[in-house]
Amino acid sequence: MSKDYTKLCAYIDGELTPEEVIEIQSLLGSDSDFANELKFLEAADLAANSDFDEMLNEPISPNLIAQIQATELEPSVPVAANSNFKWRSIAAAALFMLVGGVGGYVINEQTAPDVQIAASKNWLEYVAGYHGIYAGQKRHLVEVAANESEHIKNWLSKTTNVGFSIPDLSQHGLEFRGARLLVVKSQPVAQLMFTDKNGAVVAICFKQGANGAMGSEVFEENQIDDFDIISWNERSANFLVIGDAEQNQLKDIADTVRLNI
Repeated sequence: MSKDYTKLCAYIDGELTPEEVIEIQSLLGSDSDFANELKFLEAADLAANSDFDEMLNEPISPNLIAQIQATELEPSVPVAANSNFKWRSIAAAALFMLVGGVGGYVINEQTAPDVQIAASKNWLEYVAGYHGIYAGQKRHLVEVAANESEHIKNWLSKTTNVGFSIPDLSQHGLEFRGARLLVVKSQPVAQLMFTDKNGAVVAICFKQGANGAMGSEVFEENQIDDFDIISWNERSANFLVIGDAEQNQLKDIADTVRLNI
C-alpha cells in the first residue's frame, strides 16, 4: 500500500471504511515516518479543536449580528463561467455558518429553509463494521493474544483511560482469545475477543464516555447488519457486547460482563 497522507486526516476523523482502516493501521505499524506524521496530525487536530471550543465561548459582537441580519443573500442561479459566482457561493456558505453559530439571536422570527443533514454514524455502527471484518479472521483475529492478558489490561486501560478486568465467560462457553485496539472518530476503542466451540465470535468493546458523562446505565439493545449489540454506560465509559444475531444468550453474557469487567 502506498502512503496516502490525505487518508490520515480521514482516519483521524473516523471517516474511513473498516477495510481502509486496516490498511492504514498496517502501514502505521511498518513505517515509522508515516506513524510520526499521524502523531503530528493528531496533535494539530487536538489543538485546533481546543481553539475552536474557546472561540465558541467568546461573546458575539452585536455589530456582527446586525451585519448578518442586514445581509441579503442572492438566489443560486446559473451564471457565466467567468463570473465571481464561486466566491459569492463561498461567502454565502460562510454566512450561513455564522447564522448557525449565533442561533436565535440572528434568526428571530424569520423562517429558515428546511435543510436535510445526514445523521452521523454512532459508535455502535462503526464497531459493527469492524466486527464484521475481524470476526471472519482466523490467524489475525486479535492483535495481542490472550496469553498476554496483563499487557492487554495495561495497554488498553492506559490507551482508552478506562479501567477494566478481563471477565471470565467460560460459563457461557466462551474462551478469551485476545484483544484489539479500534479507532472511532479519533477516539480509541478497546475490543476484547471471545470465541465459542464453533468459532463464533463475541466481542466486548469500550471507550471513554463523551466529556466524562455517566449517561444511562440501562441496557440498550440494537441490531446492526447481522449482529446483535447490547450497550450501556457506567463509570464514565461506554460499553457494549456484540455477537451474531443468532447468539441467543447475549443478554446473559452482557450481565456477566457488567458484573466482572
